[in-house]
Amino acid sequence: MVFWLAFRPEMADVNSADPLDRESTSVRCVVTFAGQHSYDPCYISKIIGSNAYMHPVLPKLFGVDPDAWPELNEQESKLVEDGAGVNFLTTEAPPALCFYTVEDRPVKDDDDLSFGIHHPGFGHDLKEKMDALGRECEVVIDPSMVRDGVIVERREQVLDFFNRHLVG
Repeated sequence: MVFWLAFRPEMADVNSADPLDRESTSVRCVVTFAGQHSYDPCYISKIIGSNAYMHPVLPKLFGVDPDAWPELNEQESKLVEDGAGVNFLTTEAPPALCFYTVEDRPVKDDDDLSFGIHHPGFGHDLKEKMDALGRECEVVIDPSMVRDGVIVERREQVLDFFNRHLVG
């Protein structure tokens, strides 16, 4: 959901009596691990393929009956569309550094659903869209980042990215 926040227009209400509502929602940069910029089953099917759009967490995310997924009514379609950060991507988008730990190969029907929903195809698609807008998007695909089920830190790369975009 980080892309949802990162790409949406400012949502602060500067006239609110509530100080929390007055806080800015804009971010200066984004770092993700296996991030998705859309949870729309049609979009996922198009950019990832196979059955990645059938991951069981997706209907739960939007309160949709799992037995109905991916067939959505108008209200559900609007929720899914509003939940897709990519739909709010503009020339004001913050720079993004996206890490993916699964192989960069086509998704097969017999792959675990987690393989598809965390696929680097999301990063490739986002980079293409951000490049077209003149915005920075770096995609790092490295299955060796996972050792014994744990993501190995990429501290220096992340710190360099933060230093370029947050310091100074």
